Amino acid sequence: MGSMVANFRERWIPNEEEKYKKYMYMLVLIKIIALAILSARLAGIGSLAVDILKPVYIVARLLLSIIIFYIMYKARVWHFFLKQFLCLLVSVVCISIAAHCAGPLVVPMFILFAIYHNRNRFKVYAKYKQYTVYVLATGLISSAVKASGWLYFSKLAAADYLMFRMAASLILFIPVYMLWNLMKNEIAKGRTFIETMRIMSLMGVAWVFMLLCWASVIPVKFLSADWIYGYDDDFMPLRG
Repeated sequence: MGSMVANFRERWIPNEEEKYKKYMYMLVLIKIIALAILSARLAGIGSLAVDILKPVYIVARLLLSIIIFYIMYKARVWHFFLKQFLCLLVSVVCISIAAHCAGPLVVPMFILFAIYHNRNRFKVYAKYKQYTVYVLATGLISSAVKASGWLYFSKLAAADYLMFRMAASLILFIPVYMLWNLMKNEIAKGRTFIETMRIMSLMGVAWVFMLLCWASVIPVKFLSADWIYGYDDDFMPLRG
């Protein structure tokens, strides 16, 4: 079984560049299938095209989810999240108790303290500007599209709503294009696919953790910033 998997990997993803390409091809394929389903509905072709494409879309999304889950495991992203969880839990519980006892004005104090404590680690984001821009742009574009659909376009007639969803699907190709450019740059730098996915995954979540985890100042195992992030301020790359 192991040799079969190894042979499959050698044939289909023989090097790091192929890993990048195959991942992007799958992302684009899923977007195209979703667009085709919307187009079929809008054109009134009938349920046959939708009935054929929808299972393909579901299977492709499921397969991509499994692949991403495995990549996150190999990149030690889940491990990193678990290391931060206890600190986040302690921090949030203490903030909630303090807010209940002293009022909500204490919450910004905890956040400012966490920002000051993690100030050197926040500087890491300047080192990965393209990742930061990608994550921010993706979040803003996705949020704007979802908010528009929820606030206004969901009240439109079915045909108009399908038009909106198609336009939204086309707009959401922008983050895909940005991701492709980012990955091309990382290929040129020689960064591994696993490490690229790790950095991309940590960008947003680590920022939230560092914003709230004031308890990381406590110098004990499972809570301290040094135990969670390591002694190097740049915690993004995959360590050996």
